[in-house]
Amino acid sequence: MTSLRQQELTAVLLGYLKQSQASDDIAETAGAHRSPVGLPKAESGISVGALSSHFEQMTSLRQQELTAVLLGYLKQSQASGSTCGSDTSSLSVWLEESFGKFSVYVDYQDLRALNEAFGSFQALDLLSASQVAQLTLTSGALNNADLITMVFERLDGSNAFQDVDQFLTVLTQTSQVLNISPVVRDIMMNGTFQIIRLYFAEFTSYDWISWFTLKLSPVLSSLTAEMLQTVTSYTDCNAYHIMYVTLSIC
Repeated sequence: MTSLRQQELTAVLLGYLKQSQASDDIAETAGAHRSPVGLPKAESGISVGALSSHFEQMTSLRQQELTAVLLGYLKQSQASGSTCGSDTSSLSVWLEESFGKFSVYVDYQDLRALNEAFGSFQALDLLSASQVAQLTLTSGALNNADLITMVFERLDGSNAFQDVDQFLTVLTQTSQVLNISPVVRDIMMNGTFQIIRLYFAEFTSYDWISWFTLKLSPVLSSLTAEMLQTVTSYTDCNAYHIMYVTLSIC
Protein backbone atom coordinates (compact mmCIF):
# COMPACT_ATOMS: atom_id res chain seq x y z
CA MET A 1 0.00 0.00 0.00
CA THR A 2 1.37 3.41 -0.95
CA SER A 3 1.90 6.18 1.62
CA LEU A 4 -0.91 8.19 0.00
CA ARG A 5 -3.39 5.31 0.30
CA GLN A 6 -2.36 4.72 3.92
CA GLN A 7 -3.04 8.37 4.73
CA GLU A 8 -6.41 8.35 2.97
CA LEU A 9 -7.62 5.22 4.74
CA THR A 10 -6.33 6.58 8.03
CA ALA A 11 -8.47 9.67 7.49
CA VAL A 12 -11.51 7.45 6.95
CA LEU A 13 -10.86 5.47 10.11
CA LEU A 14 -10.25 8.66 12.09
CA GLY A 15 -13.56 10.08 10.89
CA TYR A 16 -15.33 6.92 11.99
CA LEU A 17 -13.74 6.98 15.42
CA LYS A 18 -14.74 10.62 15.92
CA GLN A 19 -18.34 9.76 15.02
CA SER A 20 -18.27 6.76 17.34
CA GLN A 21 -16.90 8.86 20.20
CA ALA A 22 -19.83 11.27 19.85
CA SER A 23 -22.39 8.48 20.11
CA ASP A 24 -24.05 8.03 23.51
CA ASP A 25 -24.67 4.33 23.07
CA ILE A 26 -21.15 3.14 22.29
CA ALA A 27 -20.92 1.22 25.54
CA GLU A 28 -24.18 -0.60 24.85
CA THR A 29 -23.15 -1.71 21.37
CA ALA A 30 -19.54 -2.56 22.14
CA GLY A 31 -20.43 -6.17 22.84
CA ALA A 32 -22.56 -6.58 19.73
CA HIS A 33 -21.80 -8.85 16.79
CA ARG A 34 -18.70 -7.55 15.03
CA SER A 35 -17.94 -7.36 11.33
CA PRO A 36 -14.72 -8.67 9.71
CA VAL A 37 -13.12 -5.23 10.15
CA GLY A 38 -13.95 -5.07 13.85
CA LEU A 39 -16.96 -2.74 13.70
CA PRO A 40 -20.06 -3.52 15.77
CA LYS A 41 -22.94 -4.70 13.61
CA ALA A 42 -25.16 -1.89 14.88
CA GLU A 43 -22.59 0.66 13.70
CA SER A 44 -21.81 -0.80 10.30
CA GLY A 45 -23.99 1.93 8.76
CA ILE A 46 -21.68 4.55 10.28
CA SER A 47 -18.71 2.83 8.63
CA VAL A 48 -20.40 2.88 5.20
CA GLY A 49 -21.38 6.50 5.70
CA ALA A 50 -17.80 7.46 6.54
CA LEU A 51 -16.50 5.72 3.44
CA SER A 52 -19.20 7.31 1.26
CA SER A 53 -18.14 10.77 2.41
CA HIS A 54 -14.76 10.12 0.76
CA PHE A 55 -16.18 8.46 -2.37
CA GLU A 56 -15.44 11.32 -4.78
CA GLN A 57 -11.83 11.56 -3.60
CA MET A 58 -11.13 7.93 -4.49
CA THR A 59 -10.10 6.51 -7.84
CA SER A 60 -12.58 4.31 -9.68
CA LEU A 61 -10.39 1.29 -8.99
CA ARG A 62 -10.34 1.99 -5.25
CA GLN A 63 -14.10 2.51 -5.21
CA GLN A 64 -14.56 -0.91 -6.82
CA GLU A 65 -12.12 -2.57 -4.43
CA LEU A 66 -13.97 -1.23 -1.39
CA THR A 67 -17.31 -2.20 -2.92
CA ALA A 68 -16.05 -5.78 -3.09
CA VAL A 69 -15.23 -5.68 0.63
CA LEU A 70 -18.67 -4.34 1.56
CA LEU A 71 -20.36 -6.92 -0.66
CA GLY A 72 -18.27 -9.74 0.80
CA TYR A 73 -19.23 -8.73 4.34
CA LEU A 74 -22.97 -8.65 3.55
CA LYS A 75 -22.79 -12.02 1.81
CA GLN A 76 -20.96 -13.48 4.79
CA SER A 77 -23.54 -12.02 7.17
CA GLN A 78 -26.38 -13.43 5.10
CA ALA A 79 -24.76 -16.87 4.98
CA SER A 80 -24.43 -16.88 8.77
CA GLY A 81 -28.11 -16.07 9.22
CA SER A 82 -27.66 -12.40 10.06
CA THR A 83 -30.23 -9.86 8.85
CA CYS A 84 -27.93 -6.83 8.68
CA GLY A 85 -29.79 -4.00 6.99
CA SER A 86 -32.78 -6.16 6.05
CA ASP A 87 -35.00 -5.13 8.98
CA THR A 88 -36.15 -1.98 7.19
CA SER A 89 -39.02 -1.89 4.71
CA SER A 90 -37.40 0.99 2.82
CA LEU A 91 -35.22 -0.10 -0.10
CA SER A 92 -33.55 3.29 -0.28
CA VAL A 93 -32.59 3.12 3.41
CA TRP A 94 -31.36 -0.46 3.03
CA LEU A 95 -29.22 0.47 0.03
CA GLU A 96 -27.79 3.56 1.72
CA GLU A 97 -26.93 1.69 4.93
CA SER A 98 -25.49 -1.31 3.09
CA PHE A 99 -23.45 0.31 0.32
CA GLY A 100 -23.87 4.08 0.31
CA LYS A 101 -22.45 5.60 -2.86
CA PHE A 102 -20.63 2.35 -3.64
CA SER A 103 -23.94 0.77 -4.71
CA VAL A 104 -23.31 1.81 -8.34
CA TYR A 105 -20.62 -0.88 -8.55
CA VAL A 106 -22.70 -3.74 -7.15
CA ASP A 107 -23.87 -6.27 -9.71
CA TYR A 108 -27.66 -6.36 -9.96
CA GLN A 109 -27.79 -10.10 -9.30
CA ASP A 110 -25.90 -9.58 -6.05
CA LEU A 111 -28.34 -6.86 -4.99
CA ARG A 112 -31.25 -9.16 -5.74
CA ALA A 113 -29.66 -12.04 -3.84
CA LEU A 114 -29.15 -9.85 -0.78
CA ASN A 115 -32.59 -8.23 -0.95
CA GLU A 116 -35.28 -9.87 -3.06
CA ALA A 117 -37.19 -6.59 -3.28
CA PHE A 118 -34.75 -5.53 -6.00
CA GLY A 119 -36.51 -7.97 -8.32
CA SER A 120 -39.35 -5.45 -8.50
CA PHE A 121 -39.61 -2.34 -10.67
CA GLN A 122 -40.28 -0.41 -7.46
CA ALA A 123 -36.49 -0.31 -7.10
CA LEU A 124 -35.96 1.23 -10.55
CA ASP A 125 -35.07 4.73 -9.36
CA LEU A 126 -32.45 3.34 -6.96
CA LEU A 127 -30.51 1.42 -9.60
CA SER A 128 -27.58 2.56 -11.73
CA ALA A 129 -27.98 2.43 -15.51
CA SER A 130 -26.07 -0.84 -15.78
CA GLN A 131 -28.20 -2.35 -13.00
CA VAL A 132 -31.33 -1.14 -14.82
CA ALA A 133 -30.09 -2.97 -17.91
CA GLN A 134 -29.68 -6.19 -15.93
CA LEU A 135 -33.18 -5.78 -14.50
CA THR A 136 -34.46 -5.27 -18.05
CA LEU A 137 -32.82 -8.48 -19.22
CA THR A 138 -34.29 -10.58 -16.39
CA SER A 139 -37.75 -9.07 -16.00
CA GLY A 140 -39.37 -9.59 -19.38
CA ALA A 141 -39.30 -5.85 -20.08
CA LEU A 142 -38.00 -6.47 -23.61
CA ASN A 143 -41.47 -7.73 -24.44
CA ASN A 144 -43.50 -5.39 -22.26
CA ALA A 145 -44.22 -1.86 -23.49
CA ASP A 146 -45.26 -0.58 -20.05
CA LEU A 147 -42.10 -1.83 -18.34
CA ILE A 148 -39.72 -0.56 -21.02
CA THR A 149 -41.44 2.84 -20.85
CA MET A 150 -40.69 2.91 -17.13
CA VAL A 151 -37.08 2.02 -17.89
CA PHE A 152 -36.62 4.93 -20.29
CA GLU A 153 -38.36 7.33 -17.92
CA ARG A 154 -35.68 6.34 -15.42
CA LEU A 155 -32.85 6.75 -17.95
CA ASP A 156 -34.05 10.17 -19.14
CA GLY A 157 -32.73 12.09 -16.15
CA SER A 158 -29.94 14.53 -15.40
CA ASN A 159 -27.29 12.11 -16.73
CA ALA A 160 -29.39 10.79 -19.60
CA PHE A 161 -26.65 10.50 -22.22
CA GLN A 162 -24.25 8.63 -19.93
CA ASP A 163 -27.05 6.45 -18.56
CA VAL A 164 -28.43 5.36 -21.93
CA ASP A 165 -24.84 4.72 -23.05
CA GLN A 166 -24.24 2.38 -20.08
CA PHE A 167 -27.65 0.76 -20.51
CA LEU A 168 -27.11 -0.13 -24.17
CA THR A 169 -23.53 -1.20 -23.56
CA VAL A 170 -24.73 -3.85 -21.09
CA LEU A 171 -27.42 -5.01 -23.52
CA THR A 172 -24.99 -5.35 -26.43
CA GLN A 173 -22.39 -7.17 -24.33
CA THR A 174 -24.71 -9.77 -22.82
CA SER A 175 -24.48 -13.37 -23.98
CA GLN A 176 -28.26 -13.55 -23.71
CA VAL A 177 -30.20 -13.63 -26.98
CA LEU A 178 -32.15 -10.37 -27.21
CA ASN A 179 -35.67 -11.16 -28.32
CA ILE A 180 -37.16 -7.67 -28.41
CA SER A 181 -40.74 -7.21 -29.57
CA PRO A 182 -41.22 -4.64 -32.37
CA VAL A 183 -43.29 -2.33 -30.15
CA VAL A 184 -40.66 -2.36 -27.41
CA ARG A 185 -37.87 -1.89 -29.94
CA ASP A 186 -39.64 1.21 -31.28
CA ILE A 187 -39.93 2.65 -27.77
CA MET A 188 -36.26 1.96 -27.07
CA MET A 189 -35.07 3.47 -30.36
CA ASN A 190 -37.21 6.58 -29.97
CA GLY A 191 -36.24 7.05 -26.32
CA THR A 192 -32.56 6.67 -27.08
CA PHE A 193 -32.67 8.91 -30.14
CA GLN A 194 -34.38 11.74 -28.27
CA ILE A 195 -31.54 11.67 -25.75
CA ILE A 196 -28.51 11.31 -28.02
CA ARG A 197 -29.68 13.71 -30.76
CA LEU A 198 -28.86 16.60 -28.44
CA TYR A 199 -25.20 15.63 -28.71
CA PHE A 200 -24.92 15.00 -32.46
CA ALA A 201 -23.15 18.32 -33.05
CA GLU A 202 -20.34 17.09 -30.78
CA PHE A 203 -20.07 13.60 -32.30
CA THR A 204 -16.74 12.55 -33.80
CA SER A 205 -16.34 9.82 -36.41
CA TYR A 206 -15.64 7.41 -33.55
CA ASP A 207 -18.94 8.34 -31.86
CA TRP A 208 -20.96 7.72 -35.04
CA ILE A 209 -19.31 4.34 -35.51
CA SER A 210 -19.68 3.40 -31.84
CA TRP A 211 -23.35 4.28 -31.65
CA PHE A 212 -24.60 3.17 -35.04
CA THR A 213 -22.63 -0.05 -35.43
CA LEU A 214 -22.54 -1.24 -31.79
CA LYS A 215 -24.68 0.40 -29.13
CA LEU A 216 -27.81 0.87 -31.24
CA SER A 217 -27.52 -2.49 -32.99
CA PRO A 218 -30.34 -4.17 -30.96
CA VAL A 219 -32.84 -1.45 -31.93
CA LEU A 220 -31.51 0.04 -35.17
CA SER A 221 -34.25 -1.68 -37.18
CA SER A 222 -36.63 0.87 -35.66
CA LEU A 223 -34.77 3.88 -37.05
CA THR A 224 -37.28 6.06 -38.89
CA ALA A 225 -36.83 8.23 -41.97
CA GLU A 226 -37.18 11.35 -39.83
CA MET A 227 -34.43 10.13 -37.51
CA LEU A 228 -32.16 9.35 -40.43
CA GLN A 229 -32.80 12.79 -41.90
CA THR A 230 -31.71 14.36 -38.62
CA VAL A 231 -28.59 12.19 -38.51
CA THR A 232 -27.49 13.01 -42.05
CA SER A 233 -27.63 16.73 -41.29
CA TYR A 234 -24.74 16.22 -38.87
CA THR A 235 -22.63 13.47 -40.46
CA ASP A 236 -19.83 13.60 -42.99
CA CYS A 237 -19.46 11.25 -45.94
CA ASN A 238 -17.41 8.67 -44.05
CA ALA A 239 -19.94 8.39 -41.20
CA TYR A 240 -22.79 8.31 -43.70
CA HIS A 241 -21.19 5.39 -45.55
CA ILE A 242 -20.71 3.46 -42.30
CA MET A 243 -24.35 3.92 -41.34
CA TYR A 244 -25.51 2.99 -44.83
CA VAL A 245 -23.64 -0.32 -44.60
CA THR A 246 -24.98 -0.93 -41.09
CA LEU A 247 -28.58 -0.26 -42.06
CA SER A 248 -28.25 -2.52 -45.10
CA ILE A 249 -27.68 -5.55 -42.87
CA CYS A 250 -30.36 -4.76 -40.24
